[in-house]
Amino acid sequence: MDFEKTIISLTFIILMTFFFSNMYNNESLDMSMVDDIKYICNEIGPRPAGSLQEQNVALYLQSRFNDYGVSNEIQEFRYYSMNKTIKKSRNIIGTINGTSKKQIIICADLDTYGNKTKDNYTQGANDDTATLSILITLAEHYKDKKPYYTIINWIWSR
Repeated sequence: MDFEKTIISLTFIILMTFFFSNMYNNESLDMSMVDDIKYICNEIGPRPAGSLQEQNVALYLQSRFNDYGVSNEIQEFRYYSMNKTIKKSRNIIGTINGTSKKQIIICADLDTYGNKTKDNYTQGANDDTATLSILITLAEHYKDKKPYYTIINWIWSR
């Protein structure tokens, strides 16, 4: 399962990189994507579901979406954790309004993968920080223009 998820994530990243490389010839854009990945991975770090780090990355995404005029909301919810305690987690929905009623929905994980029983989590560059930086870059790209399709960025925690 981990191998399949990694392959799917890498395929998505490669496709989006190809998409953006054909739209831009701007090195600063590439660096801003890398900067977002570094910030989330290094400054915020691993983000298990329901953790303070998960909340911090949600607030970071909301701030970045706000920077580019993307309407967004954080939906908080409660769930039972592995040790039967009730935790609070969140989903983020960001909407880039298009010129038509047609929609594209792009999904990403907010939390990172890890061994829940040993409290050992990864920083999440491939799960799913690279995709989060792509969503931020989409918001930046459409700051001053509308896409044809409405783009809904649905970022959830498991």
